[in-house]
Amino acid sequence: MNIEKQIDEKVEVLFDYINHTVVQNYYLSNLQNWDTICASLHIIKELQRPKAEYYLLNSINHLEAIGIMQTVYIEQDAVESLKCGINEIVSNRKPLPKYQDIRAIRNSIFGHPADYGTKNKTTRHFFDIEDNQKQVIRHLCWGFDNGMEMNKISICDTVSNNSEFTYSYLIEIESDIINKFKNIMSKFKVQFDSLFNNAPYIFRHLLTK
Repeated sequence: MNIEKQIDEKVEVLFDYINHTVVQNYYLSNLQNWDTICASLHIIKELQRPKAEYYLLNSINHLEAIGIMQTVYIEQDAVESLKCGINEIVSNRKPLPKYQDIRAIRNSIFGHPADYGTKNKTTRHFFDIEDNQKQVIRHLCWGFDNGMEMNKISICDTVSNNSEFTYSYLIEIESDIINKFKNIMSKFKVQFDSLFNNAPYIFRHLLTK
């Protein structure tokens, strides 16, 4: 099973969790947070379509490189928002740790050109395509003490790595939901593990202290 299919299936599992009455009613107490959870899940799911179309490409041009990097950037934001929403914490808008290197690549290169000021120095960044079939780009930057610097980046590997990180975070988020509601429901006769054994939502009538 490829990683994109795993992501898609894990999103469906998370939808199943939040669509159960007990979980849903809990989060509905804060509509803004509930909207964040729902929107994030929908965005992650919808982003699998442009990623699937990207994987069908036999070569890549500048616009396609920018587009797929923007796709993974949005996916990162959605996963971060989902994790914050599930755990009911205010987003600090910092990338999740596993995403940081990929996010730095996107931010530094894909302004094309982009200028960045650091410690009284300004650096200018471009990218060019080294091999459109292997999807390798060159990141070119000026303004450093030793003049121009250049490094090569595989777009395909970057997208694949980002998806691996996304899947690992979705597993964490699923664990967050389970642990959160096991703790909440420890006070009730019907336990969290039994909620998903019955298709009808009869448990909402049984939740008594």
